[in-house]
Order: sequence, then C-alpha cells, then structure tokens
Amino acid sequence: MVRYLKNFLFVFIMFFIFFNLKIALAQKCDFYVKAPTNPGHVFHVADTVTYDNVTYYIPDPDYNVWPGWPDETIPSATICWTDVNNNPIPISEEVEGVVNATYPAASYILYNNETAYLLDVRTPEEWCWVGHPGPAKGECGGEYLEGKVINVAYKIFVYDRAEKKYKTVVNKFFIKDATKAIEDLGVFNPVIITMCRSGHRSVSAGGEFEEPSKAPWSVKAARILEELGIKVYNMLTGFEGGKDECGYRTLKEGWKNLGLPYNYKVEGAYWRPGL
Repeated sequence: MVRYLKNFLFVFIMFFIFFNLKIALAQKCDFYVKAPTNPGHVFHVADTVTYDNVTYYIPDPDYNVWPGWPDETIPSATICWTDVNNNPIPISEEVEGVVNATYPAASYILYNNETAYLLDVRTPEEWCWVGHPGPAKGECGGEYLEGKVINVAYKIFVYDRAEKKYKTVVNKFFIKDATKAIEDLGVFNPVIITMCRSGHRSVSAGGEFEEPSKAPWSVKAARILEELGIKVYNMLTGFEGGKDECGYRTLKEGWKNLGLPYNYKVEGAYWRPGL
C-alpha cells in the first residue's frame, strides 16, 4: 500500500512539475497586460476567453500594435493577457496562440515604413499638456517621428452652459478632417496607427476609417480612403497606458511609460475655431 502511495505521489509531483514547466515555457512574455472585458474596447477581436465567469476579448495582432521599444529596430513584442486580478489567464490548446500573442511594434513600423503615420486622436489639450509622440530633446532620439504624427481629435471638450461644466463629445468633423489630413500626405497605401490615452477612443476612430458613419461626409470619406488604400492599426494601451491600484497611469505600458520619444510642442495640435 505504501509503495502504491509513493508511486502515486511521484506521478502526481512529476505531472505538477511538467504542467507548470509547460506554462512557464509557453509564457515567454515581454509584457503582461490586463485583457479587455468590453468588446467595444477592442479593434477586431481575435478570440474570446471565459475564465472565472468573466469573458475576455483578445485583440487581433493583424489589426493591433504594441507601442514598441525605445530601440526602434525591435519589430514586435509578445503580450500575455491577464485577468481582472492581473493574474495570467491559464493556457489551453484552444487559446494558447491567442492569450500569448506577438504584436507588431508601432515604433518599428514608423521607423521602417515611409508611408506609416501615427494619428493621435486625443484632444488638443492632451496633445499640448500631456505630450505626444515626436522627436525628444537633444540626443534622446525620435528623429524618425518628424512629420509622422498627426493630431485630429475624436472627442472634444465643449462647455455645457446649462450644467455649467465641460463635457466630452464626439467630434462631428472627425472623419472629414482626418480623411483630409491623410489625403494631404500625398501617399498611396498609407499605414495609419490610431492612438489615444489608453487605447479606447482609438478603437472607435479606427472603426470610422473602416466604415465612416458621420454624414454628410461618410460616403465621400469612404471613397477617398478606399482610393488611398489605407491600412489601419490600433495602438494597444495608447499614450499613457492603464491605471495602477492608486488610479495613476504608472504601469509599464503606453507609449510614454515605455520610454518612447515624445515632446510637448504645440505645433500640430488640431484646433477648430468656434468650439
């Protein structure tokens, strides 16, 4: 009886070691990021994973990019998605290639593709006071971003006189002005990477490029974008990334917190008179 018990314990321990070793080997991650639980926060879902009664929507690497690395020669990053408690989502054969996925690096695309541009869809206030991707001071890099970052706000601040406070509303001129800005670049088959603060507004902006909905410019915008042969990516985690347990944006994600070049220059901010 004791011999059988020892054999059982040996098999159980070996299985436990093998199972955890498989997980460790499979999770060769550059970054761990909390998986979205709202499909509206994902630009094209690759797959869904339900764990502990929570459904996670995993972004498709064909339509989403990671901000990148300070070294713009690194082409991609492997992202491992975590649950709401920041624990790695368990791997199974069905989801292994989804939960741990390699995403193209935006910095690499912008550095190596002369027809690639970053469209910052944050407000002009964010562009000026929080900063935006672009060449940094002195020898801190980012020269490759000169002329490759555009700002057209997807949402803007307006003052509500009745409630006596500012509100954010969708910019009804977004698709018209964004299309014009891209058309003015004078390039065919442009690659446009949409970016906002944490990666939510940019999803909606990307959807507008695929299927413009703001009449009366939607038909014209769709025709222009089709003629240009535009390819759209969404930047995961945006410029500043998500929030930590204190509500601060200090996580190792987002263009700024990953150490990529940015500045506070006012030039390039999108302003519309009369707002």
